[in-house]
Amino acid sequence: MLLFWYAPMVQAQMYRQYNFPGNRSSRSSRSSRSNTPEYPLSSNMMGFFGGVFLTSNPDMSGYDTKKSYTDYGGGLIYDYRYEWSEAAAYEILTSCMLASCNTSHTEQGESKMKVTWPLETRFYLGCSQLKLYFGAGLQYNFIWSWRDNGNDGYYGNSSQDEGTSANQLSANLGAGFCLLGLQSKVHFLIGTKFHFPIVNNAEGTEYSNGNKIDFSKDRESMVLTGGVSLDVSRSCVMMANYDYPLGNSAQTSVNNGESLSFFEQHSQSITFSIMYRF
Repeated sequence: MLLFWYAPMVQAQMYRQYNFPGNRSSRSSRSSRSNTPEYPLSSNMMGFFGGVFLTSNPDMSGYDTKKSYTDYGGGLIYDYRYEWSEAAAYEILTSCMLASCNTSHTEQGESKMKVTWPLETRFYLGCSQLKLYFGAGLQYNFIWSWRDNGNDGYYGNSSQDEGTSANQLSANLGAGFCLLGLQSKVHFLIGTKFHFPIVNNAEGTEYSNGNKIDFSKDRESMVLTGGVSLDVSRSCVMMANYDYPLGNSAQTSVNNGESLSFFEQHSQSITFSIMYRF
């Protein structure tokens, strides 16, 4: 899908509070005296996120499209992080998002939402203040549609048709840098992510005169990602993330008779998260 290729997940996690293995009281007291964390360290975080997703196109007059679309979404997010040492760590990220789907064509009385579920693993290598990370993961998404058919029967019970479309599976590969470490309350992440479809079942929306513009078709893209997180308290972290596709790889085909053309299409996402350690 064009929207949410790079579904929002935690972008900058270098938590200062961890669960220490072994004897908690003895380890915590020694750690507080030395002000130095004892490895290995682990952290479980769960919370909520919301975001705005912007899609812009050239003016396609006559193709029943808009120059820009704005969608809103949110959901649950989970993060597990394990640090072997100051120089090496891994992280597992997942989230479930429900969002509007304004780029998808709807019939009279029909409504649509988009459901996205990504799962990603990252490996970090470096020093306390600067780490290089590599990530890989899968993303599944589909469009959920429903139509209210109004009153049905003598007692006036309403009926509703439901279904799913554009069921798609894609993969993500990413790399970048994580700046600042355990001694700072503010942490940054910047990098790129390569997205490519594996199973690409688009909607195939048809328009008049043989024109077809299918915004639901997934495609390869290179995405610039950036994020910042802030330790609000011992157990709470707030994050903000920004994603932007690079280059002209985000294209949707327009099939008009025997002619085939392409137009560039950009999507941006801005998301905010709040997570709690448990």
